[in-house]
Amino acid sequence: MTSPGYLEGGDARERAGLTRGAPAAVITDLAVLGFDPATKRMRLDGLQPGVTVEDVVANTGFELLIAPPTPELAPPTTEELDALARLRHGEGDERDEAPVPREVIAG
Repeated sequence: MTSPGYLEGGDARERAGLTRGAPAAVITDLAVLGFDPATKRMRLDGLQPGVTVEDVVANTGFELLIAPPTPELAPPTTEELDALARLRHGEGDERDEAPVPREVIAG
């Protein structure tokens, strides 16, 4: 699921007519990113296994808030990998594909 995010911060969502809900997190193959409640700036909340803060910073096109220490996340479960496969291929897809390998998810 996706959202336009907090746009330029402040009350930009409301000014754009986005009055319901708000982004909670951005999950990538490198990290989980959250949002500072006051500034709405994106914040590094957790690292995928084997990924460093430097890896995330080098692959992000803007300045992240970083509050060390940033914890390493647990590897994805089988259920999470199955959900990812459903999102990628659609519910009820009859493809005979193996689940996405953990190393692909972890980056």
